Amino acid sequence: MRCSLAVGAATGALLAALVVTPRSALAESPFQAGRQSIAIAGGYALGLPIGVAKGTDLEDVRMGAFLPSWSIGLTNPLVPDSWLHGNLEFMVEGTFLFNTEPTNGFAGGATANLRYNFLRWRRVVPYFEIGAGFGGVGFDLDGQSNGFNFFLQAGLGARWFVKERVALGAGWRFHHISNANSNLPNLGLDSSLFLAGVTYYLD
Repeated sequence: MRCSLAVGAATGALLAALVVTPRSALAESPFQAGRQSIAIAGGYALGLPIGVAKGTDLEDVRMGAFLPSWSIGLTNPLVPDSWLHGNLEFMVEGTFLFNTEPTNGFAGGATANLRYNFLRWRRVVPYFEIGAGFGGVGFDLDGQSNGFNFFLQAGLGARWFVKERVALGAGWRFHHISNANSNLPNLGLDSSLFLAGVTYYLD
């Protein structure tokens, strides 16, 4: 019992130290104009029964996701002493989706994203992001045609710095696939995408 309490107390102290350590404790803030990073994220997506897709095979979609990315800071930290204190980041991301339900299939492409990082909480950095891109889809669904499609997405998440240059992350996105009616059917595949990954900040 005493051993368990000691382990619990030590774990709590470690987590508290990581969370309350000031950003100034890092050798250099990674959220600067020109600062680059690379990341790998994975996730799982659930089809959403929205609009005309409701009642079709699109709402039954289940997808795995693999998302490698490269990012660069566009600004130094903005609006100090405000809850909006943060910086803007540009990200190029590979999009690889593996459909497992109701059919097996694959989609691959790329997106360009803008991400705003909120910098008030020291080692824990929430963010909001939007992005758009394109790729090829081969899901063999009744409600969405294969071939060239556009990807649209918006979401939020957070990164937690475990080392000076390394952050763990988790997030959620609304993800949309459609082809602007260039090929039918085009009901639009909407999904709720949950992500987790790791980011490494370069010199």
